[in-house]
Amino acid sequence: MTLPAQKTPVLDVRPAEFSDGPAIVDMWMTLQRQIDSYPPATFGAADETAQLEKFVTMLEHSMEMESSLILVTTLDDQPVGTLSIYITERSGYADPETALLVSVWVDAEQRRLGIARKMLEMARRWATSQGVISLQVGWHPGNKEADAFWKAQGFTGYEVIAAQRLD
Repeated sequence: MTLPAQKTPVLDVRPAEFSDGPAIVDMWMTLQRQIDSYPPATFGAADETAQLEKFVTMLEHSMEMESSLILVTTLDDQPVGTLSIYITERSGYADPETALLVSVWVDAEQRRLGIARKMLEMARRWATSQGVISLQVGWHPGNKEADAFWKAQGFTGYEVIAAQRLD
């Protein structure tokens, strides 16, 4: 008896296209909900309508900028991850050319398959081709998976951002 051939999943990491916009915004909103679930709730309750509008505007601007790249990862044509990178400068230093990695997210069911690492590799190649010397990334200290991932990729902390409510 012959078993039917199993389809090999197709993983594709690529620069985002305008048609990916709704899926990217959905992933950004999912990431924002996760971030908002960690204490402290410094900024009060989330206004998801305002966040959605902010993300749509941010995506539109980012897709038009030459100094940014938004990556999307699909698994069998279904979006499962995203990473955004923005070139910036840390003036006053010998090597000011840097890039910020933001909105890095992989679907919870697809984690630990190397998707984030593949997106990071593509972002590193793009940043290097743009003359970038260093990368920066931030993550919530309550996100232990992100903490382990970024440290395993060679990132080390250099500053802490803290918050306090005044009421």
